[in-house]
Amino acid sequence: MKKKRYTNQILDLDKLKIKLVELIRLSSIPLNFEKISIKLKLSKNKYFEDQLSLLLKNLMADRTINQLGENFCFNNSKLNFFTGTVERKSSGKVFILYDNSNDAYVSKNNSNNLFTGDVVNFILTGKVKAKNPEAKVLKIIKRIKTTFVGIININSNYSFFIPDNQKVGT
Repeated sequence: MKKKRYTNQILDLDKLKIKLVELIRLSSIPLNFEKISIKLKLSKNKYFEDQLSLLLKNLMADRTINQLGENFCFNNSKLNFFTGTVERKSSGKVFILYDNSNDAYVSKNNSNNLFTGDVVNFILTGKVKAKNPEAKVLKIIKRIKTTFVGIININSNYSFFIPDNQKVGT
């Protein structure tokens, strides 16, 4: 049996609002507009996008949800947002130093564009890697490094950059 999908019908905004709040509340990570639309099974249609956008704005106005960049999350005092400084080890592992002496591990999936010294906003996911809690980076606040020194090797079909600083992930 196929799952019900909102298509050519007029939305029941009260039911949609309840589903939306439940979806964001139960999500372990902040969701962007597209993910919310997919999880609520809304068709890609201007009317549905406008209605969802209006609902998100109303929920932000009454402080039910928060917006972080392009993502939305439930306004819950248990969900703590932190600011910290990135430290990339020569082994490739990435940690975020925060609250003077704490550090959190960042998985490889979430650390491709982070450099040592970057200041980031993040949440703790609840998972633990070794002795450190795992973090999900939400936003890079300040880039510490904007120019890089190294060698660019150019071949016929591709090129690549070899940095002088081995702590720079490429």
